[in-house]
Amino acid sequence: TLHTPAGAMQAKMYKSTRDVIVAFTSDLLSGEGDVLKHLSQLGCSFLHNQSAIDEYNFQVGNVVADLKDGVVVSRLVEILFSQAQPLMDKMRVPAVSRLQKVHNAGVALTELERLGVHAGSKDEAKMIVDGHRDTVVSLLWTVAHAVQWRERFQEDVIKEEIARVRVQAGVADEKKTLLPEMKMAVKPADLLLQWCQSVCGSLGFEVENFTRSFADSRALCLLASYYLPELLPSASLGEARENFKAFSLVLDTIGGVPCMLQSSDVTNTTPDQGLMMSFVTHLCFRLIDLGKDSRAVRKIQRAWQGVLQYRREAASRAASALLQRVARGFLGRHVAKVRLGAIVKLQATARMGAAVRGYKREVKQIVKVQAALKMFAAMALLQNWLGVKRALAMA
Repeated sequence: TLHTPAGAMQAKMYKSTRDVIVAFTSDLLSGEGDVLKHLSQLGCSFLHNQSAIDEYNFQVGNVVADLKDGVVVSRLVEILFSQAQPLMDKMRVPAVSRLQKVHNAGVALTELERLGVHAGSKDEAKMIVDGHRDTVVSLLWTVAHAVQWRERFQEDVIKEEIARVRVQAGVADEKKTLLPEMKMAVKPADLLLQWCQSVCGSLGFEVENFTRSFADSRALCLLASYYLPELLPSASLGEARENFKAFSLVLDTIGGVPCMLQSSDVTNTTPDQGLMMSFVTHLCFRLIDLGKDSRAVRKIQRAWQGVLQYRREAASRAASALLQRVARGFLGRHVAKVRLGAIVKLQATARMGAAVRGYKREVKQIVKVQAALKMFAAMALLQNWLGVKRALAMA
């Protein structure tokens, strides 16, 4: 066979199934004539042809040396990006001359540019073929960044986050000194840069790129400070080494971000763009998740505070109603007592008036009776005196 379970093996003598059949029949069926013609009449076809690309060894032992011919880079693009076009048919293998290697590397770079992943310089293919380590590493970081961006993050999410940051920072302000109007980018790298610009711009720091703007760790600290002000206040930033140390402590606290940077990568030097983009991507994912968590916590706290406020108001209303009932009861009893006292006084006065009037009537009646009695007694006495007078007169 021309293939093993581990992949294609290099064929020493036969490169196609037709060659195998011809070699087999020439030794054992020499008198049968053209065996391929006879087999074709039976409906058998032998189309497999093992090309040089099938025998290519894609194992990578040295990143710079094994990527010089451009074949590994092209295969990497095919595997990592499902939208990529087939590139192996365009490879010139074996790549012996420098021109063939430049062609292969150029095919990979052209496809990356078409996918919107990487827009390289004119001589980048030649630099890859020449084994320029920084160029190769930067390209790999860019590819890795694009892959993890497409796998773990949706553009709508970061666009929504950028819009939220800008609205919160007051984009509608008439001055617009920190956050000028911005059109959302299409490429993932540009969109990530816009996120950095929006967050850092809201804190008064301008970000232009992923190299010089991140040289003193200040931009990284501001990104963490925006979402985690309690862990890293923006007012506490100072020198580059101190900034990176404080930023590292924040990363240890929140977790979820791979340790891809060292102090030497961002202090007194210009950071590698691919490395910084990949690291900021991980940081972006983590901070946005934490931002959503913190906003959810604040929303729950506001809702719970509303519930507590409602309960306090309800308790206050209940207490006020109770006090009002007690006060109304006290005032009602007091008014009733006062009214009762007034009624008692009125009744006593009325009874006293009635008693006085009755007494006066009785006195008047008694006086009349006494007067009548006195008159009757006087009349009786007068009659007695008149009788005595008549008796004496007669005597």
